[in-house]
Amino acid sequence: IIADLQASETPGSVPSRQACLQRARTDFLNRRIRTQLFAKGKVGEPAWDMLVSLYITEEVTGRSTVSQLARHAGIPGSTAVRWIDYLEQKNLVSRKGHPTDRRVQYVELSEEGRRNLDLYFSGTVLAGN
Repeated sequence: IIADLQASETPGSVPSRQACLQRARTDFLNRRIRTQLFAKGKVGEPAWDMLVSLYITEEVTGRSTVSQLARHAGIPGSTAVRWIDYLEQKNLVSRKGHPTDRRVQYVELSEEGRRNLDLYFSGTVLAGN
């Protein structure tokens, strides 16, 4: 859907009202799907940004540092640590220490986190949930 919307627009043009409404519908549906997959509690925007960042960078680096995730989410390091604590409690990420620098922690997606993000980004809708 989004590729179709973007293809129909010329650079610098304002999307049509119908295109905007379709984007709003897609966003609304995506948030509902996201809630089905991730929110037994709450996954706020910083946590979501960090999950998506890990998902994207996993192919290249396999993991990110806490400071990288904070930068990607546009939040202070202390806020990132609190969200990472939450995501770790929900079994969506795991943390590992750096082998030689105790100040650095690596964060990576857990199997459950990766599976849920795969489902989310594949467009798979969980019927009946």
